[in-house]
Amino acid sequence: NKCTRSTEQLDLIVGFNGGPLQHFNPITKSCIAVYNADHYIDATDVTCVRWVPGSETQFVSSHRSGHLYIWTTEYPYKSSNMPSYHIHKRITDTIIQICKPKNRFPLIYRWAIGHGAVQHFDFSPDTDH
Repeated sequence: NKCTRSTEQLDLIVGFNGGPLQHFNPITKSCIAVYNADHYIDATDVTCVRWVPGSETQFVSSHRSGHLYIWTTEYPYKSSNMPSYHIHKRITDTIIQICKPKNRFPLIYRWAIGHGAVQHFDFSPDTDH
């Protein structure tokens, strides 16, 4: 994460087959958090992960299921606190859903885009889009 990196810290998020994401610091070799290890949010392979430009806490993951998820590192992942989803916006083949957990949860939005896997995504160079 460009916003949080220093000589002591480098925040990395790595996605794995089957859906888990790991937040770790390779400098200190410490695992900060693991998201979706239980596969409750999405059990398909993670295809791409990016930090949201300008954010210290938000990142986006895409999966073979065709979903993109916007996460925050501010709250711990607890499988006992699974969110429900409510449609926020619907545009042609895209559905944006807001996650409504019972308590604080690290997932903010789920986007369903078209039909099929999302292989890659990126932000514009000016970081506005």
